[in-house]
This record gives sequence, C-alpha cells and structure tokens, in this order.
Amino acid sequence: MNAGARIGAWRNRLVIGTTGLLVFATIAHMYFVVPSYRRLMQGVGAAFSLPARLAISISHFALLIVGAGIVGVAIALRKERQGATGIFGAAVAFIGLLAAAYLALVSSVYADFARLAARLQ
Repeated sequence: MNAGARIGAWRNRLVIGTTGLLVFATIAHMYFVVPSYRRLMQGVGAAFSLPARLAISISHFALLIVGAGIVGVAIALRKERQGATGIFGAAVAFIGLLAAAYLALVSSVYADFARLAARLQ
C-alpha cells in the first residue's frame, strides 16, 4: 500500500468516526432531548423561535430521516464496491454535515429554554 492510499484510508476512518459520533448525538436529540424540551416549554405556554420550531418539526420525522440516511449510505457502499471511488466517503461526510446542521438547530431550542428560565427567575 502506498502512502497516498494509507492517508486516504486514515482519512476515511476519521470521517466515519466523526460522522458516527455526530449521528449518535443527533439521534439522541431527535428521540429524547428535543421532545422533552418541547413538552416542557409547551406546558408553560412559551413560544418557540423559528429555528427551534424547525428543529422540533424535523424531530417529528426522525425515524424517516434516520432510515433514509442508512439507505443512502448502504447504496453508496454498494456503488463503492462496484468500482466507483469516493462515493462512500462523500456520502458519510454528507450525513455528518446534515447531523451537524441539525445539532446547530437544536441549540436554538436550548437558547429558547434559557430565555424562558431567565424570565421565570
């Protein structure tokens, strides 16, 4: 194996590991954290900001989104094994990008909760 192939293999493992961590955090937020914050804030009658409403509406379709991500990565892996190069790495990186964007939207839910907590004090 030449040096370029070793660097490429190392980079793919790094991307896969980082994406796995982001996807794990995203799934945890979609299924557990965001719904509990939504119920808590709706219980006190608080209004959500637009990014927080977007994060909440995305979390309603969590199973569909996770399933589509798994199917997309499986298709990319199949194409990679058939001879196309770089598709699997690009698909995994794209999934990681989407997970990071969702986690950025989730931070607006936390900001809304912090504003509510500051008002209640």
